Amino acid sequence: MTAAVPAVLVALAWWYWRGTVALWRRRGRGAAVPAWRAGAFSAGLVAVAVALLPPLDARAHAALSAHMVQHLLLLLVAAPLLVLGTPGLPLSWALTAPRRRALRRLVAGGGLRRLAASPGWLPAVWAGHVGVMWAWHAPGLYEAALSSPAVHAAEHATMLGTALAFWWTVLAGATRLARGGSVVAVWAAAAASGPLGALLVFASRPWYQTYAAVAGDRAALADQQLAGLLMWVPGGAVYLVAGVALFVAWMAAVERRAEQRAEQRAARRAAAGKLAAWMTIVVAVVAAACTPHVDQPTAEVTGDIARGRELVREYGCVACHAVPGVPVAQGRVGPPLGGIAGRRTVAGQLPNTTEQLARWIREPQEVSPGNVMPDLGVTEPDALDIVAYLYSLE
Repeated sequence: MTAAVPAVLVALAWWYWRGTVALWRRRGRGAAVPAWRAGAFSAGLVAVAVALLPPLDARAHAALSAHMVQHLLLLLVAAPLLVLGTPGLPLSWALTAPRRRALRRLVAGGGLRRLAASPGWLPAVWAGHVGVMWAWHAPGLYEAALSSPAVHAAEHATMLGTALAFWWTVLAGATRLARGGSVVAVWAAAAASGPLGALLVFASRPWYQTYAAVAGDRAALADQQLAGLLMWVPGGAVYLVAGVALFVAWMAAVERRAEQRAEQRAARRAAAGKLAAWMTIVVAVVAAACTPHVDQPTAEVTGDIARGRELVREYGCVACHAVPGVPVAQGRVGPPLGGIAGRRTVAGQLPNTTEQLARWIREPQEVSPGNVMPDLGVTEPDALDIVAYLYSLE
């Protein structure tokens, strides 16, 4: 296992960096993947290396406290840092264009998003994260991991895998659940790890005979108490701090939404009190009734229609939308794209102009956070070409 770890980590670092450079060339340095996210992913890889390579890995076979440091690095340092690096986008851009399009078509089906949005997803990943942590510290499984390299590799793989799923859910917005659910899940993880650490601290004899046989009962028990303290205090502190940070972010989001609602109510009251606004509504209704087609976009369309037609395929739009004249484009995740030039709004909230439609194509999550349309890394020139093509559709 140890021999393969450096190769895997180097391959992941190269793959991530290749995709990040490709994105920066298309959208500008730091646009799609901010430098701090790239740094977080790199730090996560370093944490995995420290946990799984000598000298810590060699020491873990002789001391439970060293083995506990390995586990805490994987569960509470490497996993959240890797998640904060948002590896999905740069890793996909490291692929060739055909493979990237195939991956987008696969993801566009929305199966994983629907699963992550289900009510049972957060409890399931929490149970997996906590359950794996407890299970591998049971004497039988723990001794098996010490005696078998394959079992030891499975121990670390399942710990890191379930931790990645847990932190992805609570940190990266993998679900549409309220932020409060993430806060509760993190604090519940702290509550679940604490008793395990306490049991190790207050045990009257060593749990693991492998360590006792090497160092003696007294030394093994002292080392076990140190390991329990590491899990109980520093480990619990990481969960608590993360929970506080999520709680603060949650409260800030609630405050922003409240301010936005207050501003909207004030704007509606002001508009309702102005005669000019009522006259505008009357004129708009009459014009809509008498005109066979709604107003076309007022801004000049400057993009390349032919290139836009190809970009719609390249960026995978046809996987989610029905497009007139494209037989394979029968997606139902998003609305059909035919007649988009005659619509009054984009995404139900922006005026239908070239600038606003291009903005929606480039930054859908910024315009409407949490909607099903992903940020595909579309550049501004590409967005204008796609707009020109969409406006040409009947």
